[in-house]
Amino acid sequence: MRVTKLSLVAIFFIASISMEAQNQINYKDYRFGVFTDLSYNLHSADFLYTPDCPTCNPGFTSGSKMSYLNFGALFDYKISKKLFLGLRVGYFSYNGNLRNQDTTTVLVNTKTPPDVTGHFEYGLNAYLSTIGFAPILTYNVYKSLNLHAGANIGVLINKTQDVYEKIIDPAEAVFTDSHTKFRNVKNGVDIKGTNSVQAHLIFGASYELPLNRDRTLIAVPEAFFYYALTSIIKDTAWSAHALKFGVAIMYNPIEEPEIRQEIKNQNKIDTIRLVSDLYDNNTFKIGTNIVKTDEKLENYIKTITNITFRTDTIFTKKKYALDGDIVAFGLDSAGNEIPNPKMTIEEFSASKLHPLLNYIFFDENSAAIPEKYKALTKSDISTFDINKLYTLETMSIYYYILNIVGKRLTDNPTANLRIVGCINDRNQEKSNKELSKSRAEAVKNYFLNIWGINESRLKIEVKGLPEKASTPTDDPEKMQENQRVELYSDNDVVLEPVFVADTLRVSNPPSLRFKTNVRTEAGFSNGKIEIKQNQMIYKNFSVSSDGSAAYEWKLDQANMPRLNQVLEYGLMFSDKKGQIAAPISKNIFLEQITIKKKRLNILKDKEIEKFSLILFNFDKADISSKNSKIVDFIKSRFKTNTQITITGFTDRTGDETYNKNLSQRRAEATFKALGNKNASYIGRGEEQLIYDNNNPEGRFYCRTVEILLETDINY
Repeated sequence: MRVTKLSLVAIFFIASISMEAQNQINYKDYRFGVFTDLSYNLHSADFLYTPDCPTCNPGFTSGSKMSYLNFGALFDYKISKKLFLGLRVGYFSYNGNLRNQDTTTVLVNTKTPPDVTGHFEYGLNAYLSTIGFAPILTYNVYKSLNLHAGANIGVLINKTQDVYEKIIDPAEAVFTDSHTKFRNVKNGVDIKGTNSVQAHLIFGASYELPLNRDRTLIAVPEAFFYYALTSIIKDTAWSAHALKFGVAIMYNPIEEPEIRQEIKNQNKIDTIRLVSDLYDNNTFKIGTNIVKTDEKLENYIKTITNITFRTDTIFTKKKYALDGDIVAFGLDSAGNEIPNPKMTIEEFSASKLHPLLNYIFFDENSAAIPEKYKALTKSDISTFDINKLYTLETMSIYYYILNIVGKRLTDNPTANLRIVGCINDRNQEKSNKELSKSRAEAVKNYFLNIWGINESRLKIEVKGLPEKASTPTDDPEKMQENQRVELYSDNDVVLEPVFVADTLRVSNPPSLRFKTNVRTEAGFSNGKIEIKQNQMIYKNFSVSSDGSAAYEWKLDQANMPRLNQVLEYGLMFSDKKGQIAAPISKNIFLEQITIKKKRLNILKDKEIEKFSLILFNFDKADISSKNSKIVDFIKSRFKTNTQITITGFTDRTGDETYNKNLSQRRAEATFKALGNKNASYIGRGEEQLIYDNNNPEGRFYCRTVEILLETDINY
């Protein structure tokens, strides 16, 4: 009791001396600080359930919760002697627990049929918080007592919920549908359809307690009531009001004495002579004025001295040597250089069977479909045509798998799809079957929302590790391969390979190498190699920092020149002094041998067909049932003069020698399955990785055998 009396005396003493100080000191018209408070949140409601969380709830009507960690910054500006206009910016919590009770029939001791009435509870724990700003008018009623009124506008930054139904009594009862004391449980899910902006009217009172003698530092106990103007969910009667009790710490700066200002000017100009490569001989340049300001404060007189510096210069220009060259070489398939190359680009009729890997791989601990898988919009699907993918390579076609499957499901309305979600069952994904489910649902939702596939045709299965998991499961690359969704259909058409027919263009030599040699006295700055035909640019290279290097251009279907004209290549470069060398331009003779030309001139021609077998299971060489169908199709393409080449491959996993033998066994198994003794086969192992092994799909596609059919054509 004595301590309390002493505390009150101290408070009144501080207040009295601060009021005395206030009478003697001029304060600035603004003050600022920070605040924090406890919030008792009061929810008023009239709704059954939130979107995507349906229950049999007869309705929530109210709720409450004590929230902590409401905090922020504030600023007050003095309008008149007793009136302040303020602004608060901060973090505001409106958490609330809503409850309702009802009765239902429950099981007791697994009694059947159920005949016991149980009491159960509908629960919704809402976690709501905003970043908001609040303009507030403050009126000083008497000395340190203030009244407040204003508004708070906040943007929701958290809007999650936990929902459940729970049996309260009898204690031994369970729900008839879930056979547990809980059902319809969802934790940490987003509240959908919310109003992103929450508005409240604010009313409150506060009392100012000075913390120092000159009253620049103030503690302000305060109480506010926040009355909600907006509902939490659009078109739903659910609002969150709040009683807030807290304290603000404010700083009220003192008005400094007026400072008188004097301005002075000084000029300091100099002239120098330099040798430079930027100007002609005896070129005179007036320098740039540089103004530096010197400030000095003494006896409340601020003296500002502006000093102008300028250096005028006479330059003598210097020239630097600049020279260079570029030479082109052809590269054969073994990488040998061919000087003075002459190019031939020949067309062949070609067909290719692109296997379709029925896996979609996910990033670790993520259920978001990676961006590398090509996503369409609803407006795109009407023009999507699988046949138009013929210009793409196998891996690029694979990334359209969601749309290929979606198109085939659309074209085959009786086909169903089984979507199996899997995890690597390690680290963050350990036993996380919710992640497996989320991955499967992400794929399912793409077919539902983009392709409009009826939900009854899409069946989800949830697994831990895949049935045919890559092993060892603790290897980082195998973990990556097991983070996937697998697709299976009761109609083989849905996941069959993509067969395309096209014109194959083959370049001889298959690659070009360009060597540059740049000589600069002032140092190389930048350069560019440009390869074009009839003003159409086919390839650019940025020349490396020393100006002398080799640059290789591997010609493929997309970038081969199309005209029967010379191929121009050139080098442009400059030095570090800004000198630009004269462009160097040279030509490569190029001949186009088209199918039309071969027919008109009765030239030798051939038809090329390429097929791939997947999936060989990890460390396996036997022909699967899926590959057996491809083998039968290949057999139907044989002609008496068809040359057959079988090449086996593996990914980079494991021992190089073992992989070589494994690819040889795969090629041999394919040779036996084809049953054509004139075929040749070889295993390349990992010495030739045909796809990028830094991603799981690249490794799967490398576990393959390629069959090349070349048939001579006589016109």
